[in-house]
Amino acid sequence: MRRRWDGSIQSTNVPTYDKLGIGREDFALYRAMVIKVLYVDDPANISKNSQNPEVLYDCVILGGSASGQILSFCRLAS
Repeated sequence: MRRRWDGSIQSTNVPTYDKLGIGREDFALYRAMVIKVLYVDDPANISKNSQNPEVLYDCVILGGSASGQILSFCRLAS
């Protein structure tokens, strides 16, 4: 686990530009703020008709290189 310059956490499993042959996707953990809640009975909830529907969230990333990006359909994780 590494810390970025802004204090956010970057996993050591994250592909970086110095590792050839690996994509540039970032699988790090980010701090985010919930901006919208999609309850189980909400028509926009993509898990509405599944066997195990769950509350989903739209979040905006705070800090890091991806600051300001919106993540849709986030799930609660402990």
